[in-house]
Amino acid sequence: DLLLIENQKIEFSVIADIDKVRDQWLALQSKGMTFCFQTYEWISTWIETIGKGRHSDIFFAQVFFADQLVCLIPFEITSGKWGRRLAIVGDPVSDYFSPSFDPSFAKKIDPQMWIKIWKGITNAVYNFSRFDYVYIYQIPESIDGVVNPLFWMNRSKSDIFCYQRILEVDVPTFKSKAFTSKMASDSKRRLRNLGELGTVKFMQADNTVDSNNIIEFLLEEKHNQLTSQNQVSIFKRNDIQQFFKKLFEHRSIAHLSVIQVDEKNVAAHFGAQWNNRFYYMVQAYRDGDWRKYAVSRLLLEWLFEMSIESSKSVFDFTIGAESYKSTWCNSEIRIGTVIDFKTTRGLIFHSSYLIRQWARSFFARTSKSSVEEKPVST
Repeated sequence: DLLLIENQKIEFSVIADIDKVRDQWLALQSKGMTFCFQTYEWISTWIETIGKGRHSDIFFAQVFFADQLVCLIPFEITSGKWGRRLAIVGDPVSDYFSPSFDPSFAKKIDPQMWIKIWKGITNAVYNFSRFDYVYIYQIPESIDGVVNPLFWMNRSKSDIFCYQRILEVDVPTFKSKAFTSKMASDSKRRLRNLGELGTVKFMQADNTVDSNNIIEFLLEEKHNQLTSQNQVSIFKRNDIQQFFKKLFEHRSIAHLSVIQVDEKNVAAHFGAQWNNRFYYMVQAYRDGDWRKYAVSRLLLEWLFEMSIESSKSVFDFTIGAESYKSTWCNSEIRIGTVIDFKTTRGLIFHSSYLIRQWARSFFARTSKSSVEEKPVST
């Protein structure tokens, strides 16, 4: 059916060649309402590294309004036990999955109109490459303060949030609000003790340093930390390591920082900066005696200061509910999941997901009720 907004028609297109969408993509992302994980730079790097071993179909859905690109979604279709799944490109290195929007268009549409647009997108994709179901997770509720239309379709019954800090206008104000007197004195003491070991440098990596050496150190230490905690690590994979090294070539997005003591790496972080947002993503520190100096926290504090001085307005801790993040955050963003289906096989997955969601919600309510009703021991 023909879709109209303000008597202007909405049209859909699906293209497999990333080079053919590059220029329009770059123009769209410059307008805002794009997370770093859906920029051309991030996705093209993913395709060149991680995507090569995925054996999946990758293509780009576009939505045009008044002959202008207003929405772009990089899609991937993979095959699994439930059939062919349609998802947004980026697994396992992207923390958020979302379309990119022209903000002026996103503000024009309501949930009912978005459902029709989504149907047009998925129909265009299905005609291009068959799939059974849609499963997209880690969808933020908003993008740069504007409601994310995809989140209107959220089917998750769990309240999942990501931490972030709305940054203060200057470093002294940030410190006065974020630091207790004990935290401030503790940081000064640890930095002073660290200085007794040698010359301490806080650096943002650039062409003058060996970035590959820092990235290799970071991923090695991150891998060791995860495996020591019996957690799964992806950081030894060659495609993951190549992704981070190649992404660093895009300095407008990638941000690599390190603490060195007498030229020795002791803590490092790989993140991203895009528009008004700094993304805190992968951090690790040298194990052993370095732990007592809290070098990872010192680096985090420095990154806060650097973000404020570079006029960022949001410090985004991205996915992960580690307890230390709540100490620094003053804002949260809700995360959702979208499921949909196109075939009978996809309907089976869809129904199974909803049943699991209902069961979790039911048992959570039952557990809470039993606790509330349990008499207090006297």
